Amino acid sequence: MHLKAAHLDQFQQNKQKADALQKAHLNPLVGSKRKADAMISEKDFEPVLYVSGCSHALIAAHIEGRYTATKWNHGKPIYEKEQTKQPADGFWGPTPRSAFIYFWDERDGALQHGWWFAPIVGHNNVWAFNGANREAEVLTESGWRITFDGDIDKTLRVTASPAKGLEDLKLELRWEFLASPEGASPEDWQPMKQDMNDVLEKRWAKHWDEPRASMAAVLPKLMAKDAEIARLQAQNSDLFKELDKLDDKVRRQEKATLMDSVVEHDGQMMLQEIWRMGRQLQVKVYKEVPAWHKLYSIIKDALLDACPKDHFGHCHRIRDAHITEVKQIFNVEVWKDYEFRKKRVRKELEEGPACVRLTSNLNSEVCSWAELDPKINEILVIHGTTFDKIDQIATCGFDERLARESGLYGQGVYFTDQSCKSLQYSGAATQHVGCLIIARLVLGRPFFAGGPQKNLKIEPFLDVNDPSKGRFHSVIARPGTPTGLGPQPQVHQEYVVFDGAQAYPEMIVLGEVAIWTSQGWLWVRNSVRQWDERSGSYIPLPHFLWSRFDAKALQAPGSVYCCSCWKVWARHVKPGSKYELSSACEELAVRLGVEFEVPMSHSGNPYKCPLCKTYFNHGTASLERHLKLNHLDQFQQNKRKADAMTPQKDFEPVLHVSGCSHYPIAALLEGRYSAIKWNHGKPVYEKDPTAKPVHDGPSSAFIYFWDERDGALQHGWWFAPTVGNNNVWAFNGANREAEVLTESGWRIPFDGDIDKNLRVTAGPADELEDFKLELRWEFLASPEGAAEDWQLMRQDMNNVLEKRWAKHWGGDNGTDIFFVEANGFKYGIDCRCMVQSNLQTHRKRRIRRGLPRPNMTQVLPKLAAKDAEIERLQADKHGLLDERTELAAKVAKLEQERSILLNSQADHATQMMLQESWRMSRQLQMKVYKEVPAGDQAYATIQDALLVACPQEHFGDCHRMRRVSITKVTQIFNVRIWKDYEFRKDQVRKELEGRAFPCVTSNLPSKACSWAELDAKINEILVIHGTTLEKTDQIATYGFDERLARESGLYGQGVYFTDQSCKSLQYSGAATQDGGCFIIARLVLGHPFFTGGPLKNGKVEPFLDPLDPSKGRFHSVIAKPGTPTGLGPQPQVHREYVIFNGAQAYPEMIVHFKIT
Repeated sequence: MHLKAAHLDQFQQNKQKADALQKAHLNPLVGSKRKADAMISEKDFEPVLYVSGCSHALIAAHIEGRYTATKWNHGKPIYEKEQTKQPADGFWGPTPRSAFIYFWDERDGALQHGWWFAPIVGHNNVWAFNGANREAEVLTESGWRITFDGDIDKTLRVTASPAKGLEDLKLELRWEFLASPEGASPEDWQPMKQDMNDVLEKRWAKHWDEPRASMAAVLPKLMAKDAEIARLQAQNSDLFKELDKLDDKVRRQEKATLMDSVVEHDGQMMLQEIWRMGRQLQVKVYKEVPAWHKLYSIIKDALLDACPKDHFGHCHRIRDAHITEVKQIFNVEVWKDYEFRKKRVRKELEEGPACVRLTSNLNSEVCSWAELDPKINEILVIHGTTFDKIDQIATCGFDERLARESGLYGQGVYFTDQSCKSLQYSGAATQHVGCLIIARLVLGRPFFAGGPQKNLKIEPFLDVNDPSKGRFHSVIARPGTPTGLGPQPQVHQEYVVFDGAQAYPEMIVLGEVAIWTSQGWLWVRNSVRQWDERSGSYIPLPHFLWSRFDAKALQAPGSVYCCSCWKVWARHVKPGSKYELSSACEELAVRLGVEFEVPMSHSGNPYKCPLCKTYFNHGTASLERHLKLNHLDQFQQNKRKADAMTPQKDFEPVLHVSGCSHYPIAALLEGRYSAIKWNHGKPVYEKDPTAKPVHDGPSSAFIYFWDERDGALQHGWWFAPTVGNNNVWAFNGANREAEVLTESGWRIPFDGDIDKNLRVTAGPADELEDFKLELRWEFLASPEGAAEDWQLMRQDMNNVLEKRWAKHWGGDNGTDIFFVEANGFKYGIDCRCMVQSNLQTHRKRRIRRGLPRPNMTQVLPKLAAKDAEIERLQADKHGLLDERTELAAKVAKLEQERSILLNSQADHATQMMLQESWRMSRQLQMKVYKEVPAGDQAYATIQDALLVACPQEHFGDCHRMRRVSITKVTQIFNVRIWKDYEFRKDQVRKELEGRAFPCVTSNLPSKACSWAELDAKINEILVIHGTTLEKTDQIATYGFDERLARESGLYGQGVYFTDQSCKSLQYSGAATQDGGCFIIARLVLGHPFFTGGPLKNGKVEPFLDPLDPSKGRFHSVIAKPGTPTGLGPQPQVHREYVIFNGAQAYPEMIVHFKIT
């Protein structure tokens, strides 16, 4: 009553409003619902999907699995992942508890339109996206991008059926009954006949736990899968050939077996030369050449020939060198740099005047596989260096930035073709051991020095009056050139390059051990006996060295030393030294562990006896007398022990490990092993290093022997990642005293059961063993009284018959019958009639020797592996087809853009945007630079960007930047510099894989170069470089060159940039006049080093880890505002970027300005 009296008018108003809303919105809503219902029922959808093959390990754990349609979104089904177990929280926090595949229409724009993987429908955090074939009703199988804005994962598949596995092996379920075919015991399970099996199986709705594989289905399936693999491999090979034509690269199929080939070393290298030319070589940095190889004698002869016959004095020492280790370098990154530099030199030689042809004094037989190009003066040379530098050169190549500043002919990398000259820098001058690197060198157009060139940091100009003609490529100092160091002229020929990429290190020739003979010291690699600290005795090393030297002379004590022992002992005790010992006294001293100490105390007595802690002099009445009187018995005991440890029999140089039944360990153990050294009197075998490493596993594996010193439990042969490691995989304690390694009896793990399948043999395992075929005897019987069928015999009876078959199939005492006992019964076997008689039950059965059949426990995993191989090949095929399509589309797009570019009259920014794809494909061919028309919009855009790049809180000198007026803009088009820049970008991108590093953004607005497609993944940004007018032509022509950088740079001798325009103003020439120049450039920072202070002595990027240089270097240095400068209390005001490789920057535009 109250409502009607007080609020009836309000009710009428609300009702009218509701009716209007219904009329306006409800009817269209009903229409939309009908449309949605039509979309749902228009076509069928897949109720279940399977996701597999994701190559991104972290994301794969989230998205792979079985999905079921649960509801609808935007007219298409939503699929939810089925969780088989609750996921654990990850490193970055809670793991999503589910995953969805859903469709999003165009309501939020084209970028959101497509299929998505996410933890929740419509979630901002997504894992993958597929925008292809958006209008199709069925979900697309491939083409998924991971992450959503990343590259397409070519192996990820979303299918309506599970990935092929064991389901297509045609397993059949067989019901069985318990019975004894011969009425004996114990009983065994027999398969039922097919009709009975079918009846029971129809009644039994669940799966049988132990399916028995049908032999009739498995064996044809095995052959069919082999044929499928062969067919897919053939198809992929054809696709590779088509891609080769599109990408203009040479691909060859010998790569997979190249390193394992029995071809001679120089033959292998000739085969690899083609791969090097195609930049396809993918092997480790270097590999040791076998010590028996003829290459050793070739190098020795070449080094002797490379020492001029009229050179004596110090040069004569090279004639006494003995080469016993050669390492061949295989570094694809260094080779790419070398090939790229060769092309540059070749191009520059074609455009300039002819140059003189040069030859090397080093015999080309040293690298007979090398296809040297005489048109660019490519020759073989030698570089002498010390042991501590060889790994850095082999890994990173020659680096001119690390060259000495005191070089007589400039701050470059020095080479020679005279071996006696390289000996001076090999380390042999002070320690009788050293290293030589044989290298390829591109001299190009050389400059013949007429005297010292100490201030040279870069190649001289061809014409000092016209720098536009270019530079020489190298400097040559010939014998007779004045050195400026006195009347003595240059003696040897030297080659100097100022770009380390002009040389490629081919081989390392090493000497790590010193041998003393009556003639003096020799270079060798291994000693015949090596002192072992654990046993206190000498351990023999591999036999090949015995044939290399006079074995009798070298077996004498005091003949062989490792490098460290030479430094701390041998150089002090040998004849001619201050504290020399007789050979007998030295043998006593070494066996008893006498130490040499610098005689700064102890009254000048350098020799310390460890047994009695007393110091002695070197005289015969001092140390030798003491040892003979007090410790001779201990010496004899040590000597007998060492002699007993010397092997008396030959060993197997190569072993093959196969058949391991422990799957996780098998990948670590199986493979080819070679003897490399000795341990406890027996050889140590290392797994072939070219084998594919196990993911997240040890990089190598060893087989070694351990004697009884640590007890009987440790005595025997071991598998481990390193010799003596606490983490071991397998152990064999049988037949410990035998000289030859035991083939079987290995326990996995070391305290577990014996793996009966694991074999360690001296020859390769038979490939057919992978199928584990077994021969089984059979008897004819009817388990249920129905039709008879052949049944398998028990294993004990099978073994007896098989042994008789292997010897001779016949009876005893001249008859056709023999007798056996098995299964608790005695049987008579008629060899002629092939009948088995039970002598107790008098039951007779026909028998036969069955056909070879696979051991199904081995075949099923093999078939699964073949399925995985087929799946991989199919994925590769799809990827190759996609790549072929992309390449063809790219070619068509580039041709279209080129046509548009040539006919375009668009503004500057549009033209540059069209050219960007041409730059990326390195196709741009036009003059170095071009002036932008004065009325172009680019002037106002750049002016505004420079003002934004000047921080608002900066005044004083910085305020002048706000009065800058642009007078001219020149766009740079230099394909040579662009190629260098793109090549360096690829290198940085490769080095950043797997690294975590900070992201850097620029204060300079990107609209300054709106066409630039910058790569944030490598910290590619836009920056400014201030310079004077006279240097702009040089930068536009040759790019930024760190070799010309000032030595007084606060953060190192590099090229400096900034993203704050007021800082670049200081270097633009505007400090002394009313105008100047900026260069707007692209810059790749990669992994930057944020300095905490000055780095004035820096010539190259800092190491990531100073204690482990193998981890690599940073790519740039950043000085942030507030960094102490060391020049007073005032810290760094502006942000500066420093690079030590000029190719990391590309000059885009030269901006000329004046200050109003």
